[in-house]
Amino acid sequence: MFRVIRGIALLVVMVVFLAGCGGSESDTNMTLTGTTTVTIAFAGLSGNGSQFIEYDELGFRVSSGIGSWEVMEGYGNPAPAIIFMREEDEPEFQGEVEITSSGSVFNFNSVDLYSSITPIPYTIKGFRDSELVFTLSDVVPNTYGNFKSVENPEATDAIDTLAIRLSSPVTPCCSNPVGLDNIVVSY
Repeated sequence: MFRVIRGIALLVVMVVFLAGCGGSESDTNMTLTGTTTVTIAFAGLSGNGSQFIEYDELGFRVSSGIGSWEVMEGYGNPAPAIIFMREEDEPEFQGEVEITSSGSVFNFNSVDLYSSITPIPYTIKGFRDSELVFTLSDVVPNTYGNFKSVENPEATDAIDTLAIRLSSPVTPCCSNPVGLDNIVVSY
């Protein structure tokens, strides 16, 4: 009898343990309502036109991925910002940056996008444990050299990696810089 009760108790402990461990669908859609909101504003960057590879600010790392990103020291929302350039004779060109926080989860709230003379096609993806959590994809109308904030309607979804990909469409006349500033996150 003692053996049966001990076996049942062990079974109950295992069921409770397994029910509380990962693997449920709700874990993959975990939400986080961050109490601390910060803006990655690239304030520590300098060297106008210098290559942008990676940058740490407020516990977050922004790394260049696709494209040749550079520092735009004299312009931003406020300055500086990061951009990539598509030359006049080049086809549509893309640039992507990745944002992480030492493996910690965070929320993505918004980012300011910029283009000199074109609309801005963008795709923003949030990942957690390498699994896609959300995708935002749209086109910001021509900002005529200004910045336009893109808000995340999935801002409570917890992620550990954010990828922001921008496109610079072909223009009939000129080269075109496209870039970003003010990545707003919370944790």
